[in-house]
Amino acid sequence: GRWANAARQQLEAVYVSEEACSSNAGALQGFPEKPSRESLVLSEVSQPSLSGQAALSLVRTKLKSSLGEHQLAFARTMGRDAVNAPLCLLPTHKGQLSQVDGSDLLHVAEMLVEGDAHLAAELLPIPSAKPADATAWPLELQVRWLAVCTKAAEACDAVADDAVVPLLVAVSKATPGHLVSHAGRLAPLLAPLTKALGPASAAVTAEAGIALCAAVKPDLFRLRLSDARCALEGCLSLRKALPEELRRSLEPVSDALLK
Repeated sequence: GRWANAARQQLEAVYVSEEACSSNAGALQGFPEKPSRESLVLSEVSQPSLSGQAALSLVRTKLKSSLGEHQLAFARTMGRDAVNAPLCLLPTHKGQLSQVDGSDLLHVAEMLVEGDAHLAAELLPIPSAKPADATAWPLELQVRWLAVCTKAAEACDAVADDAVVPLLVAVSKATPGHLVSHAGRLAPLLAPLTKALGPASAAVTAEAGIALCAAVKPDLFRLRLSDARCALEGCLSLRKALPEELRRSLEPVSDALLK
């Protein structure tokens, strides 16, 4: 939401209407009088309407321009917090260093992946350059990064396994209670990632699926009906997408969800 508030403040302008100015014209001839609150009638500037799609296009253009000033290949994650997003360091082509809140960077990736998957894919190594980088993000943000990975992988071939595997490993090591909370969003991502990426990712998606099924089984009642359905369908879809040897390791825990 921060980018939306910033855009709104730049796009909106409010002026004192002609009615307010004319009603206080007499006061301006002598000593100024403080206008009454009722006499200040505010009106929006008359300007051509801007569609939501056009506004989104303008924001994406600005983001692309800003990212183009940075060397994304050398960006790094700094800090570790179980609740908040870490800080990301992005060096510029001029030798300077930009500090960006991790949640803001994730918002940028989520926005760009819908219109420029290749550019969004350039951001994916930032949260997973090293295994320790992936674990620096809270589970909720790890899942959101995986959603960006999934959309980017389906839209282009620019997503490398190395950008996804550390996130999947981190997710598979999360505590069962936290996994249950995000099961509805995580489970549907596993099968598409298995299909879109190489064989190296299949083993870690299987591990994430096993951990997710094991966590959901005793606490399935905690999920909303829609999340429970997404979790069940996602785990069963993953089983179909896995190679035979990995499918056998997932079947016992996925079958247990149906009992």
